[in-house]
Amino acid sequence: MNTNALIEQLEDIIQALLEILPQDESWQRILIRQLNQADCDIKDLRSMVSKPKKKEEFNRLSHLLHEHISESSMQVEGSCADKTSKSAMRFAKALSADICHKD
Repeated sequence: MNTNALIEQLEDIIQALLEILPQDESWQRILIRQLNQADCDIKDLRSMVSKPKKKEEFNRLSHLLHEHISESSMQVEGSCADKTSKSAMRFAKALSADICHKD
C-alpha cells in the first residue's frame, strides 16, 4: 500500500475516534487532545509526501506521529475504553508504524 493510502486510512480512523469518543472522563479528554494533535501531524505529513526535498522532515514527523499514537494506544489499552476504540487504536498504531517505515 502506498504512503498516501496509509495516511488516508490513519486519518479516517483518527476522525472516527474523535467523533465517537465521549468527553466525560479525564482520560477521554486527554486522548481527544492527543488525537487532535495526531490529526494536525497527519495533515503536515500529507503535504510532504510528494516532496523529495522534505524526506528528512517527513521521516522525523512520521516517527513522532508513531510515537504519539503508540503512547495514546497504551493509554487506551489501560483504560476502560470499549473494544471498538481499543481495536481502532491498535489499528492506528499499526498504520502509523507502516507510515514511518516507508522509505
